[in-house]
Amino acid sequence: MAGWNDEFPLRIPYPRTAGWYAGDWGELAEWCDQAFGAGNWEYFNSEFAFKNEQQVNWFKLRWM
Repeated sequence: MAGWNDEFPLRIPYPRTAGWYAGDWGELAEWCDQAFGAGNWEYFNSEFAFKNEQQVNWFKLRWM
């Protein structure tokens, strides 16, 4: 049985900011849901986690 780490093996460090819940989080989460589909990405321990390199590259192009 695959675990969480197996499902989302690629990580990008992205620490929370002072305005995280007021603005950053909603915008980031909405964009990820639209770009990758809900359930196809995660945020855990100050990292965004993805299933494949294409998702990582799109995220980096948009947010970094």
